[in-house]
Amino acid sequence: MLRDYHTTDTNHDRTSKKALEEVTLHDLGQRPSWRHHLKRTDVLSDCRRPVNRALRSQDSEDGSVTAFIVIVFAALLLFAGLAGDGGAALATQVRALDEASEAARAGAEKLDIGIFHRTGTRVLDETAATAAAKQYLAATGDSGTVTATTGAVSVTVAASHRTWLLSLIGLNTMTMHAAATAHPESASS
Repeated sequence: MLRDYHTTDTNHDRTSKKALEEVTLHDLGQRPSWRHHLKRTDVLSDCRRPVNRALRSQDSEDGSVTAFIVIVFAALLLFAGLAGDGGAALATQVRALDEASEAARAGAEKLDIGIFHRTGTRVLDETAATAAAKQYLAATGDSGTVTATTGAVSVTVAASHRTWLLSLIGLNTMTMHAAATAHPESASS
């Protein structure tokens, strides 16, 4: 155990070494001859200087590991968001395509019965086809546009998906668009 003494001598290095030897001799039970010349904390401060310099050189890198971990964690969170929310966006795209196809089929079932009975030609009733497709879209809760002609019904659907992790960077919703067209079935015998 080293005692904490300082010297008052102007020749600091030589006195500190002597003081360290004297303190060590004192701790072993021997009596120092010039103990009255020592002051507290001088010996230990001299001994600590090389250690303090070594510690100070490491202080310049304090926090560098923390910054690295924060950056890596943010990147991993972003990739997890892309994977999770991207997968959900693809599922929303498939759902939008299914809804557009089903709405177009619902509209394509509305034939103009009068023309069909007179000529046997399958022609769509544009007003009924548009109404049927819009009614199907209203039941799904997604928005879309319907265009009907005498030969086809075209439906475009916009389906939205609320993001989970990507909302942390400001991307709260993803909107997917899909379009489908249906024609009336041709007569088969």
